[in-house]
Amino acid sequence: IEMVKRLQKTFYQDESGITKRDDGIYEDVPLWRVQWTELPGYQNVLNCHVPHYTHMFMKVLNGPKPWYFGHIYLPDGSKNLDNP
Repeated sequence: IEMVKRLQKTFYQDESGITKRDDGIYEDVPLWRVQWTELPGYQNVLNCHVPHYTHMFMKVLNGPKPWYFGHIYLPDGSKNLDNP
């Protein structure tokens, strides 16, 4: 497992996290789009298996705290990505 951790560090060692402008607006927030809603203040443990979300969360967790990401409700999930 140590070899896996070292290999992951080579991909995610320079993560800088999101930036907060002087006016309080966050920039470059990673977005998580799923077919359910999450309420502020609640916690949920999920199995992240989709490659682009696994990569996104690895980038977030290897950046500096606090760790932020945006949540967008997407009706019908990935099946509805092409339907604006």
